[in-house]
Amino acid sequence: MNQQISEHFNLSDLTFHPLSVRWGLRNKIPVDGIGVMRSLCEEILEPIYRDLNGHIEIVSGHRCKKLQNLLNGPSFKIKSQHIYSSHFGAAVDIVSSKINQIDLLQTILDMELEFDEIKLEFPSSYKGGWVHISVAGIHFPRENIVVKDIGIPYSILEENNQFGIRIPEKYLIKREKIEDD
Repeated sequence: MNQQISEHFNLSDLTFHPLSVRWGLRNKIPVDGIGVMRSLCEEILEPIYRDLNGHIEIVSGHRCKKLQNLLNGPSFKIKSQHIYSSHFGAAVDIVSSKINQIDLLQTILDMELEFDEIKLEFPSSYKGGWVHISVAGIHFPRENIVVKDIGIPYSILEENNQFGIRIPEKYLIKREKIEDD
């Protein structure tokens, strides 16, 4: 049975990955993970879906540990938010068929959603990359805004950046507060 998580998203949307099918993996969300996935859908994905008139696609959501290891190697980020955990939260990678991923990131930032982390990943690549967005587990949302591109390591996206992305005041004020602490 394909359980509906929110108005426009179901468990299959959050668990499908072509490589899990290829490798015959059961990429299932643990029962105790449904709540955080529902939060991810209702608080993050549904507003984006409405704003873009349905033009978003989840390209990677939940990953079982074996899928995560096959994708990134066994030593890669055990704390990945793609591996659901009530402590670390949950994450999805999304793209839009309506706008490029730099504009998708800007659209999401302008919506001023409460996310834990948002990453613009590989916008210079062949297909334009994707936007990774997550909700927090037991900690307060960090609202990190990060970029990773070809030849650029993961780094905090600064106010004046090479992509022309405007960082809304809400996130800049939070950064200043953290730096002052």
